Amino acid sequence: MISIYKEKLKTRPLSWSQINTFYYDPEKWYDKYILGKDSEPPSPEMEFGKVFAKSCEDRKPLAPVTLYSEVEFPLEVSLGDIPLVGYMDTYEPNRAFIDHKTGKKEWTKKRVNEHGQLKMYALMLYLMYKIKPEDLTISLEWIPTKKDNGIVTLVEPIKVHHFDVKITMADILKFGTYIKKTVQQMESYAQMMS
Repeated sequence: MISIYKEKLKTRPLSWSQINTFYYDPEKWYDKYILGKDSEPPSPEMEFGKVFAKSCEDRKPLAPVTLYSEVEFPLEVSLGDIPLVGYMDTYEPNRAFIDHKTGKKEWTKKRVNEHGQLKMYALMLYLMYKIKPEDLTISLEWIPTKKDNGIVTLVEPIKVHHFDVKITMADILKFGTYIKKTVQQMESYAQMMS
């Protein structure tokens, strides 16, 4: 039996967005990542997130977030036969990284600690450079937004909520196992749908 999803991975490596989409809506994941159909237009929140990211890339952030020497730092590595890809919002090589989040839904210490994207990036840094997560300062910064008449803006007064998170080697090894299991589930789902 030909491996439908593993073939797709060769041209479109596994990202946090893919994992997250599959977790919340396998059918949407199949349409987007297997069939290449992205029927839904980006939400106003997603569009605002892109504008915010661009403002950081231009080093003129719309809010007083922390920016390190690298912005939109690319990560590409394989976990066994699974190619992974990601972009860290801001990275200080060998020292720290931060993920920026905009949105209405509140980020709490608990939510940040459970957020898989940070573990995925810590795993990728370890696979690429052998940097242990315990040797990094890992953080998430949340900038609250609101939506009026379909327009997303930052909540005034603008406030950046900063959360530090502790990630260990055990956490990233566990996350590596989670990635492998998720890819197996993606493959099974793709076979079932074809």
